[in-house]
Amino acid sequence: MESVTRKWITLVSRNLSPTTVRGYMGWIDRKIVPALGMLPLADVTAAHLDRLYRDLTVRGSAPASVRQVHAIIRRIINQGMKWGWVESNPALLASHLS
Repeated sequence: MESVTRKWITLVSRNLSPTTVRGYMGWIDRKIVPALGMLPLADVTAAHLDRLYRDLTVRGSAPASVRQVHAIIRRIINQGMKWGWVESNPALLASHLS
């Protein structure tokens, strides 16, 4: 998932403020890549995402932070769908949002 994450941020950074891009990169580097980066995009499941959201919550992340991570992941996978790399977005099925 790490490679699609990098391609996605490169694509969207043209339309975002530098501050937003830095914020997204922080979430990606600190939360998303360590948890999911080793998985190919097509192998990411709602269960993986639920586990990530649960772990973030247990480690003290605020509900708004978990929602932000979820929103970034959802956007990354949506872009993967547009590029034809996956057929569905498991972030739409994830249920552990606080």
